[in-house]
Amino acid sequence: MKWIEIEVTVRPEAVDLVSSLLCELTGYGVEISTGGPGAHSPEAVASLVHVKGYLPEERAGQSEEIIALLSRFVLCPVQVRELPETDWIRLWRSHYRTFRVGKRLVIRPPWEEYAPLPDDLVITLDPGMAFGCGTHPTTQLCLELLERVVKPGDVVCDVGTGSGILAIAAARLGASRVLAVDEDAVAVRVARENVARNGVASVVRVVAGDLLRGVGEPADVIVANIVADVIIAFAPEAARHLKSGGTFIAGGIAAPREAEVTAAIEKYFAVCEVTRRNDWVAVAGVAR
Repeated sequence: MKWIEIEVTVRPEAVDLVSSLLCELTGYGVEISTGGPGAHSPEAVASLVHVKGYLPEERAGQSEEIIALLSRFVLCPVQVRELPETDWIRLWRSHYRTFRVGKRLVIRPPWEEYAPLPDDLVITLDPGMAFGCGTHPTTQLCLELLERVVKPGDVVCDVGTGSGILAIAAARLGASRVLAVDEDAVAVRVARENVARNGVASVVRVVAGDLLRGVGEPADVIVANIVADVIIAFAPEAARHLKSGGTFIAGGIAAPREAEVTAAIEKYFAVCEVTRRNDWVAVAGVAR
């Protein structure tokens, strides 16, 4: 399979916004480098930053929409080229390394060795073609909130599970049962593989579905790292599926939508925490 590389050139002050946007739109990490083509003087070369993102060939049709969105923020025309799968794998593995999130969670790719500290909770993750490599600010904010909220024995629902990273984290944090839901068949397959890889298949059940429709068991925690519009529509359903005093964690909120999404969540929950990073926001609310 071939991959599509999308490269945009920006000023340093736009790197966080563009890289986060590209990461969200493609569902993968990004490569960032400085200088190079697109500048007309040594000073300009030094001040330019190149951000590259990647799409599998089967999603090539989405590249035009992504280019249209990115063109609002870039200095030069967006560059698109085909990249053989072998090059993608080499590039991805060279940039995706073991890293820590929060106090105890450690995300480790399967091709790296890691000697855990006594309190570490290690998640071995190969995101494959699913969203959720753990490097995006929205994923990290949700992981940090889960670390503070999940208690041993909790029932947790992860809506839009992607790679399964949040569901696996909930299991590592002591949840007794975790339901991971995604409507994308590739995400369901990748999440199941990661669940098995981490030895938590007895705790985490991955299902194909649309939000929580048809799910009967009330949860102690629901986490949804999706997008603002879906969170707004999903808030009342989340409230119906939470136990009294349970927590709803919503991620994937771009900073300009914070007030709108928070207001929607406040209709059903008492907002207890709002966290922000690199123009992204996560909100936690307690069911009344």
